[in-house]
Amino acid sequence: MQTLSIVIPAYNEERFIGRLLEQIKAVDLEPLGLQPDILVVDDCSKDRTAEIVAAV
Repeated sequence: MQTLSIVIPAYNEERFIGRLLEQIKAVDLEPLGLQPDILVVDDCSKDRTAEIVAAV
């Protein structure tokens, strides 16, 4: 199975990041022979972005 890497840059995205990650995780890539590898790059957000990413 191949890996599909998804890189998400984020800065103060607490309003959207949780929903985005849940939507990405809900996509079934197995029929395509792909396994997702999600990397969120937090650029020193001043909100709860990192906390939300860690919880998802």
